[in-house]
Amino acid sequence: MLARSFGHRLSQRKEEALPEPKLDAYCHPLQELVVPLFIMQTQVSADALHQPKSLQTLERHVADQLREHCPDVKWISSYAVLGPCDYIDVFEAPDVESATRVSVLVRSYGRAHSQVWPALAWQDFKNVVQQLPEDASRPRSA
Repeated sequence: MLARSFGHRLSQRKEEALPEPKLDAYCHPLQELVVPLFIMQTQVSADALHQPKSLQTLERHVADQLREHCPDVKWISSYAVLGPCDYIDVFEAPDVESATRVSVLVRSYGRAHSQVWPALAWQDFKNVVQQLPEDASRPRSA
């Protein structure tokens, strides 16, 4: 939510066909199936909020920092949630290092605690599972 103005709504994301995996000496065939998607849970520090409108100020400040320091990150969606955290954000980043920059900026400029998890879109997960051997659940006999 802190970076809502930075990105797009999930419902506006276009579904794209997955490319055929390329096999070469330097690339595992499943690597191209993995979408660099990250989920971030954020809990704003109580001392960061003096009034409800303080959230808008924090959001603008964090969004400015993300635009400046993470131009390769694409914001997908943001949600305010009820529970142990205040917000859930979904974004794409080219690698874990970029996702870490996002988390550090949100923690620093948003005065918040955050956790970031890599995620796979459901169809990508199913594609990974389809690449597994049929008898993967059975122990191999020696």
